[in-house]
Amino acid sequence: MSYSAYIRRRLRYSGLIRLLLEVWAKVGINIRPFLLYREGIFDDTLENLFAEFESYETKFLNAASMAPIAALAELPGRNISGQDLQQRIHMGNKCFAITKNGELAAFTWCDFTNCTFSGYPFSLKANEVYLFDAYTFLPFRGKGLAPYIRYLLYIEMARRGRDTCYSISERFNLPSRKFKEKLKAQKLLSGIYIMLFSRWRCSVFLKKYTRNVPIRMVLND
Repeated sequence: MSYSAYIRRRLRYSGLIRLLLEVWAKVGINIRPFLLYREGIFDDTLENLFAEFESYETKFLNAASMAPIAALAELPGRNISGQDLQQRIHMGNKCFAITKNGELAAFTWCDFTNCTFSGYPFSLKANEVYLFDAYTFLPFRGKGLAPYIRYLLYIEMARRGRDTCYSISERFNLPSRKFKEKLKAQKLLSGIYIMLFSRWRCSVFLKKYTRNVPIRMVLND
């Protein structure tokens, strides 16, 4: 994808504000308005939404299967190297993927120890998991796969005793917010994470939607 095509797609699906925030981040002014969500199977009727996807298959990818994901680092908007992916696996993270006729269609990463988002890091309990880096490959976008793979992941995590899922969405990442809210995800907290020139950083919390919010860890820079 060319950078101009990337810009057009960003404007179409996420709007001008998110694009401007990305441009500012490139010059060291990183401002990330965010929402913390709690996810899981909160509605027994959700499975009725996904009958059309029965031909897709799911699996966890291992270290030897990272090449298609590592190749995404060449695209605008992604800077996650193959080494970064291997480090994730080494740290115990897992990559849950969905395929169509053997072709990788979408994936989501799972961390079983911590929510690692710098704006609101916290430790996870034995029944919790942090979901991050959800991505759908371009040929499969616009089909509604994002909520489908997420729903299957809820089921798989519940089988492993992880019935409470957390995730972060950037406030202006409308596709991310839309598919989570389609699955009845619960907003817990809104805030803004600010990092200036990789040196000074802080989090400003705007609203708690519930009292039951994970306790934030204080990190030493």
